[in-house]
Amino acid sequence: MISFQVGEGSRQISRAYGHDVSMDAQLFPPAAVIEDLANAGFTMVAQMSREPGPRETSPQAVLLAQRPA
Repeated sequence: MISFQVGEGSRQISRAYGHDVSMDAQLFPPAAVIEDLANAGFTMVAQMSREPGPRETSPQAVLLAQRPA
């Protein structure tokens, strides 16, 4: 199972969990992640995408993949 923020490129985060931080969040299109998983020998079992929650700025995706036995 893998989860990630949906989009392209990155966005800078300067505040998280009540603290000042300096980090970049990487965003990925689900189709690209699915392709990378397939190229690594995984098959998709399930996928879900959702809009951002109240304190989120990007849509979220969750993928469930498995390797053949």
